[in-house]
Amino acid sequence: MRWTIGRAVASAVIGVLGLSGPAAAQEMWLGPTHGGSLAIEVAHVHFSDPDLGPAQSSASAAVFLTARIPLWQRTALVIELPAARGSFSSWDETMSDFAIGNPYVGVEGGQSGTKWFGEAGVRLPIMSETKIASALVGMASDLDRMEAFLPDVAAVSAYLNGRSGGATGFRIRMRVGPLLDIPTRSGMGDAELFGAYALQVGVASKGVEIFTGVTGRMLITQDASNQLTDQFVSSLHLNLGRVEPGVDIRVPLDNGQPDLIGSVFGVSLRMAF
Repeated sequence: MRWTIGRAVASAVIGVLGLSGPAAAQEMWLGPTHGGSLAIEVAHVHFSDPDLGPAQSSASAAVFLTARIPLWQRTALVIELPAARGSFSSWDETMSDFAIGNPYVGVEGGQSGTKWFGEAGVRLPIMSETKIASALVGMASDLDRMEAFLPDVAAVSAYLNGRSGGATGFRIRMRVGPLLDIPTRSGMGDAELFGAYALQVGVASKGVEIFTGVTGRMLITQDASNQLTDQFVSSLHLNLGRVEPGVDIRVPLDNGQPDLIGSVFGVSLRMAF
């Protein structure tokens, strides 16, 4: 049985690696902020793979801790620390480990009065290559932040964000920009360039925000048969003043990729300061 679970987890890691996606920091479903904040996101992935789904423990989860620290007017430092625990068991066999992922450090800012702002940052490669179970759970929990759990890879990103809305409560959010994955160990191949994109529409009324849309990426540096990786995202958040709880669900879209991930359920809590 040990060989069976180990092979299933290792095969799934290899399959998910083919989905390598954009390394944004704070996700779009949390919505924009206008000052300092601390946020925690917890995500639990449901694997559709018949070997992984029944074997996964309910304790498996990915966690993202994000701090947004104002530097000066409309400019902020963004720091994110990811972590994951992966646990799989079947009969007398268990594979379980915990890992700190690749932290993100970046800045975001824009001109006063505009609906556009930019963000740029880097993920530092500290993820252990021996934490196979937690790497799988972390990468599968959010296709937009897979680099948070990729070992021996540094990621550099720069995105342009836009948002609009009016008295009707209708909202639109978008993001577009390049992401560069840079191997930090010899023998891993060349750097890969992706184009990241996201589009969400929603409504906001009386402290409630509901958004739905698609986030994803396109591989630019290779002529691969499947260059797109997308996920459907739907979220609901409550604005309770300085506290913002929320829930979201993410479902990978079929672009000819391996059918490993069924859905991801997430909860979040952001506190402004």
